[in-house]
Amino acid sequence: MQFHSSSVSLSQAQIAQRGQSYDVEISKLDSKIENVMDKLVEADSNSVIKAYENRIKKLETDKAVLIDKSRQSLRPMRSFKSALKTALDYFISNPYKIWESGRLDSRRAVIKLAFPGGFQYHRNPGLRTVETPLPFKVLRGLSDNKNQLTEKAGFEPAV
Repeated sequence: MQFHSSSVSLSQAQIAQRGQSYDVEISKLDSKIENVMDKLVEADSNSVIKAYENRIKKLETDKAVLIDKSRQSLRPMRSFKSALKTALDYFISNPYKIWESGRLDSRRAVIKLAFPGGFQYHRNPGLRTVETPLPFKVLRGLSDNKNQLTEKAGFEPAV
């Protein structure tokens, strides 16, 4: 158990380091934006002004992406047990309930989990799935009475 706690603190240290590197990158982008703004103020030509405006727009987009990544990296990571419980309680029990939530990211997750191989479309038969997803294969195996590990009487032979 001690190894597990040290690996968790290591990942938290890595998360903190990643957050600091994002902050450094964001400050670099801020200084680049400021430099381009200074050049924009001094520009005379409309084409040069347009080029500077486009450059500022790209830098602002890059900055927004880094800010978003920084926020995501600082969120506490969920434990495996918690993630598994969520997957079993919500997805396996009723994926349609997640789909009905209407959230785009939830719907994408349902599609990825339910159809990991994607879809195939053939002209005559129409839409087809490539393979049965692993969670459904496991559930089919659990519900199949043929796959029993022990005899009905128990571990010792019945008399």
